[in-house]
Amino acid sequence: MSVKGLYLFHCGELELDKSITTFRTGMGEKVRVPVLAALVETSNGFILFDSGLHPQGLEDPLGTWGDHIGSLIHRFEPQQVLLKQLSDMGLDPKDIRTVINSHLHYDHTGCNTWFKKSRFILQRAEFRYALSPDPFAAGPYLDNHLDMTCDMHLLDGDHLLEKDVYLMFTPGHTPGHQSLVLRLPETGTVILAADAIFCQENIDKQIPSGNCWNAALAVQSMQRLVEFSRFEGARLIITHEPNLWDTIKPYPYCYR
Repeated sequence: MSVKGLYLFHCGELELDKSITTFRTGMGEKVRVPVLAALVETSNGFILFDSGLHPQGLEDPLGTWGDHIGSLIHRFEPQQVLLKQLSDMGLDPKDIRTVINSHLHYDHTGCNTWFKKSRFILQRAEFRYALSPDPFAAGPYLDNHLDMTCDMHLLDGDHLLEKDVYLMFTPGHTPGHQSLVLRLPETGTVILAADAIFCQENIDKQIPSGNCWNAALAVQSMQRLVEFSRFEGARLIITHEPNLWDTIKPYPYCYR
C-alpha cells in the first residue's frame, strides 16, 4: 500500500466574522477557526497538503499579510510554524517530494516558498485565477505567498496522484479548489475537505461558506464530498471546523 501515515499539523488560528463560515448568517458574531496542514507519508516519499501561515508574519505581520488579513490572525506561535513542526520530525523542506495546495489563499500557502525542490500539484483553474482574481475575491490571494517559479504541475479536474492518493476537484470556494482523498492501511479512507466545507454547520444547513467565489458550485462540491464519504465509509475532516481539535489528533500523532 502506498500510504503509510498521515500527520495533521496545528498551524495557528483565525478569528472571523461567523458570516464568513456560514453564508449570510451569524453576522457580527466572532468565531475562531484552526489553520491546518497535513503530511502524508507514502512508500514513494512525503506529500504535503497545504503549508499553513507565513512564518515572517510573526515578526512583520503588516508587511506579510497587510492590515486586513493581519487582523484575522488570532493565534500564531513559533511552534505552530509548519517548518518548525517538520524540523521536529527530523524533516527538511528538501525531504518533501510533493506539495499539494488545495487552493492559493494565504492560510494554505504560507510556507510554499521554502519547498524549492518539491513538485507542486495545483488545479490549472486556481493557478490562472490567483494571477488575476475578481476584485471581490482578491483579498486572500497575497503576491508574497505565490511563488510561481516552482516546479508546478497543473491539473484539470480529478486526478489519481498515486495508489491510494486521489485529488478531487471541488470548485466553489475558489475556481480551482481541490480536496485530498487518502486510503490508509488501518484508519481506512480519509478525506481532507480543506475549504470546500468550512464547518459542520454548512452540511447541517446545506449552506456554503460566506466567502466562496461561487455559492452554487460550493454547495455542489460539498454535497459531492459528503455523499462520497458516505459511500466510502470515509472519515471527512473539515479543516476549518471550530471544534476540529476535539475530534482529531494533531502531530505528533500519526494516523496509520
